[in-house]
Amino acid sequence: MPRSTRCWLGARRKPYDRTFDDFLKNHNVILEHRVMERTASLAAANETLRANDEQIQRYIEQLKAAFMSSVEVATIISGMRDPYTAGHARRVADIAAAIGAELSFDAQRQEGLRVAGLLHDIGKIKVPAEILTMPGKLSPIQFQLVQGHAQAGYDVLKDVGFPWPVAEVECGSGIVYDATVADACLKLFRDQRYLIPA
Repeated sequence: MPRSTRCWLGARRKPYDRTFDDFLKNHNVILEHRVMERTASLAAANETLRANDEQIQRYIEQLKAAFMSSVEVATIISGMRDPYTAGHARRVADIAAAIGAELSFDAQRQEGLRVAGLLHDIGKIKVPAEILTMPGKLSPIQFQLVQGHAQAGYDVLKDVGFPWPVAEVECGSGIVYDATVADACLKLFRDQRYLIPA
């Protein structure tokens, strides 16, 4: 039997054999080195992920800003066709968001109300400018064309991938009465003395 095998089997050996201790120390050094390499690799990967996450957050903020700018542009274009109601969409958006806050909606839902308010008259793009700018009373046919702007707005917005039901709000303008919303409006205007933005 070879000498190294005898050591393992509990055979008699010299008072102190350094071979096994050296083996353990050597493997311990190797394992520590591997752990340090792996730790450094994980730290680098973690730093890369953190940097990527920050970049993604910047992109998300840029997309949100671009989205809201696009909504603002659509609102401005709609308002240019109807100078009699200039600023109306912005006031509706502000009031809608304020009502949402009164109803304790979260910030994202309030933002959805703001967007719906800004775009609620986007369907006026289909109404002839002569009718929108005409002073005086509208004929029944002209009034019917103006009333059709809600459906036209729905048709424009229905395929846009909003995270809120903006198109549905457009189509249901002024039709549904909600006592909770009415109470929130009363609290907003009476108790909190909310003023319609200029």
